[in-house]
Amino acid sequence: MKDIPLSILLGQEAIADAGGIKNALLANRQTALAADVLMAHLYSINKEEGLRLAAVYR
Repeated sequence: MKDIPLSILLGQEAIADAGGIKNALLANRQTALAADVLMAHLYSINKEEGLRLAAVYR
């Protein structure tokens, strides 16, 4: 998979759910930390959804 800048990924309205973003980021080995930062940000916005996603991806 071609490296995709984080700014482009986060700007894509086509990626509707956080899980899709997390998967795309994890496909890019250099951005695994950015994926964790993004999940923490999503958790701060919606704790219930953040906990659900954490359970799925941990």
